Amino acid sequence: MKELPKIHQLKNLRAIIQYGSIRAASQALHQTQPAMTRSIQELEKILGVSLLIRGVRGAVLTEVGRTFEPRMNMVLNELERAVDELQQIESASQGSVTFGCSHLPAFGVIPAVIKTFQQRYTTARITVVEGQLSELLASLRIG
Repeated sequence: MKELPKIHQLKNLRAIIQYGSIRAASQALHQTQPAMTRSIQELEKILGVSLLIRGVRGAVLTEVGRTFEPRMNMVLNELERAVDELQQIESASQGSVTFGCSHLPAFGVIPAVIKTFQQRYTTARITVVEGQLSELLASLRIG
């Protein structure tokens, strides 16, 4: 299989497109200009095409680059979404849950629900507030 582009190369290309020049993109991503240039040259070598036209006013995409850009953005966006979802899942298991119920469910159904919840989210903290509906609504309103 042919070598695939590296994520940092795609991010660098996206920054060049966004900022309009290699110099501005390298500053925005806190990289040296030679490192950014080398990254794009390696990307172009991997793909076997020229993606940018470099000039005194910056860099613009070639026709092939304009064809590549939407799919590159889709790949980067999906990867960023996947990473965000993993972080949300991880942080969700470390939160806290507070809920209220009347006396009957607190002794009947709720213990089994809490046990199942704690098995799945071992680091989450659960607080059960027991009381009449009128008391619980007042507590909910004041936070």
